[in-house]
Amino acid sequence: VSSPASNESSRHWSKKAHERVRQFLMTRSLEAMQENLISGRTGKMTALGDSLSPLIIDGDTCIWHPIIPGISDTIEAGEVVFCLAPDFHRRILCCRLVLRTYTVTTKCGTKKAAYIIGNAKQGESKTVVTGVCFREHIYGILVKTTPRGT
Repeated sequence: VSSPASNESSRHWSKKAHERVRQFLMTRSLEAMQENLISGRTGKMTALGDSLSPLIIDGDTCIWHPIIPGISDTIEAGEVVFCLAPDFHRRILCCRLVLRTYTVTTKCGTKKAAYIIGNAKQGESKTVVTGVCFREHIYGILVKTTPRGT
């Protein structure tokens, strides 16, 4: 017979383990998508979360087209991209909305495309800026979404 305290501890451990497994699988799925897009292949994945709602809703199927330099490399404000985005002190693979595009001049004097990216703020008409992304960190562009269950 187990005590209520050990049952609670077991549930807590199980919840933590489940979250770690979910996080691992999500990371692996995002890495596989990155590999597909870098290889020039179209990618398909199921959206997780509502940070881009109403553009993309949790459970939607998303089709991504690779960004190929010199062929399909135009990225404009309002488009949703699959990218390596800044997240506090690291970068994460994720989907972000391009809020604005501009050109920066590097220390070497070359011009480089830069993109202010963010999330759509749930339930509000505002967006949340999450950082700046450069072209070399953008792997694909959203071309189609299909709602869950269709």
